Amino acid sequence: MKILICRKQKKRSQLGFTLVEMMIGLVIGTMILAGIGALMQHLLITTAQQSDKTLAQVEVHYVSFWIGEDVAQAQSISLAKSSTGFPLTLNWTDPEAGDTTIIYSVGNMTDKLGRTLLKLTRTKDGAGNSTVAEHLVPEGTRCYQKTETGNESVLTNVLVLEVTARVDQKVESGSYEISPRAYSAGNVTW
Repeated sequence: MKILICRKQKKRSQLGFTLVEMMIGLVIGTMILAGIGALMQHLLITTAQQSDKTLAQVEVHYVSFWIGEDVAQAQSISLAKSSTGFPLTLNWTDPEAGDTTIIYSVGNMTDKLGRTLLKLTRTKDGAGNSTVAEHLVPEGTRCYQKTETGNESVLTNVLVLEVTARVDQKVESGSYEISPRAYSAGNVTW
């Protein structure tokens, strides 16, 4: 006969994780990292799109600001007989600075998607050009002398400026009516 000896085995304290616990932790960690990655990607895309929209808005406002400031001072306004009205030439006499001539002109450029856009430059008194805007849409950017409502043959002393800017897929537009200050004194020639 065999004698069974029962020994009480000491329970060892567990040191570390079991394989199942490690696998569960790995799956949970991967899901958390995937969620964070998707969130970061969404934030980066949204930031880039918002940046494009902001740049398009700024370009529209720059054009309206610079042309608006110069037209307000102009005593002589000359629009080209083109579909855009550019080059736009503005002249005035400043008691301190003397005669001033500003010419706004547009030139074709190509964006990174291969689309043709307009670049608007400003030249003061024949000196170097300064770029006002670079992302203007040819079909949506023009300036012209406003006509009276109901009577298209009568011109007013108001310059209408329509500006559209496109940066990647974001498009912003604005339409402005600008009156020269000298008009109130009857000193504006077109």
